[in-house]
Amino acid sequence: EFVNTLKGLGNMQRAVCILKGRKFPRVGDVMPIGSTIDIYWVVDDGGLCLLLSYIISRNSIWRRNSNLQVFAVTTTTEDNNSDVELAVIEFLQQIRINATVHIVSMQNTELADDFRAHTCNVCPGGAPTLTIGEKFRAMKDDAVSVSSSVSGGQGFQSFLPLGDKACLPANSARLIEQGSATKVAAMSTDDVKYVESPNNNDIIDTSQRFLVQESAQVFNQLIRQRSKSASLVVTHLPLPYKVPRAKDFMEYVDTLFEGVDNMLLIQGTG
Repeated sequence: EFVNTLKGLGNMQRAVCILKGRKFPRVGDVMPIGSTIDIYWVVDDGGLCLLLSYIISRNSIWRRNSNLQVFAVTTTTEDNNSDVELAVIEFLQQIRINATVHIVSMQNTELADDFRAHTCNVCPGGAPTLTIGEKFRAMKDDAVSVSSSVSGGQGFQSFLPLGDKACLPANSARLIEQGSATKVAAMSTDDVKYVESPNNNDIIDTSQRFLVQESAQVFNQLIRQRSKSASLVVTHLPLPYKVPRAKDFMEYVDTLFEGVDNMLLIQGTG
């Protein structure tokens, strides 16, 4: 039922956050010097991972001694690590988030497809579709196009203004035009629309791509290696539509959580 609820919230394009807090701080606690909030940024989720991590870092528990670290995860052969690192640094400067940027490669895995709707025919609108490498290449291409039309092709800015709809996924632009706003889910399950397993009897459609347990294991090993001293790890929630059984989804999430004390999984709405 929990996984069906996640699917229903996704159908309604509500953001979802799931926290595992084995050693989560209490009110009045202060993180020790050198603590970090580590963000593993794999896909373009509309910026929710970055935004929530930044808001948490301004809380009195973390504000004094903790720093933000962004681990930009490259996942395709088209990703150039140096280009992605520069793009992420410039993007964070533009939105005024102070963070240390690291590039980590998982180009030999299918990790990104576990968090995005790129190969999922049943995923709802608003689910992430672009990796961060694809996001920044698209932004740069849009900037070149706009600059060329304005200045005759003489140079271009790295990014379009933040308010420009070309910087946002197409679905976000549609929501802005409708005057809608992204909402974090907080409602009764009576309002949830459920998506059943194929044919309602767990028959697997071989044309669909499912969550790859090996990718979760490799990702977990990377997090445990690079974020040993992190007070909180933030990354994406895998898409529950990509499994025929709730058990498969929970096993994947448990693999991500393994050996990490405090972890926040976020599903944005694009």
